[in-house]
Amino acid sequence: MPMATIPLSSDKTDKTDIVQVTHTALLTADIVKRIISPKINEPMSAFRRIVCQLMLFFQQTYQTVFNFEDPPLHDPCAVAYVVAPELFQTERLRVDIETTSALTSGQTVCDIWRQSGLSPNVAVVQSMNIPKFWDLVIAAIDKADRVSHCNRP
Repeated sequence: MPMATIPLSSDKTDKTDIVQVTHTALLTADIVKRIISPKINEPMSAFRRIVCQLMLFFQQTYQTVFNFEDPPLHDPCAVAYVVAPELFQTERLRVDIETTSALTSGQTVCDIWRQSGLSPNVAVVQSMNIPKFWDLVIAAIDKADRVSHCNRP
């Protein structure tokens, strides 16, 4: 019996899956230092403190459950793809969603070996320019920090 699937898009529509690539956007100690203070010896603002707390919220879970030394960021990668797609390398592949299996219902199935014979329907992100990604994120944090109400006395 063939497995039922839901196509993610038509051949004319681009959708993107960046789950694996987000595991390369790691919040390292050097990145945290850049977020905390853009200038040496400048005190951390209230806004930057909140941003760091949010970004580091799942750090312990990633260390103990997933064995990641530094936590990855997911949502900023998706936003970065919309804002600066040139930072990402993509490949068009066939992607469907499993809908009938009791064990894998809802699982995204990507035909990376092109064995299904079905037309590619998704631009799957294969890699991203990590240094430029962090430059983009930190520039956005800098801009928000300058106007944040969190920093008002």
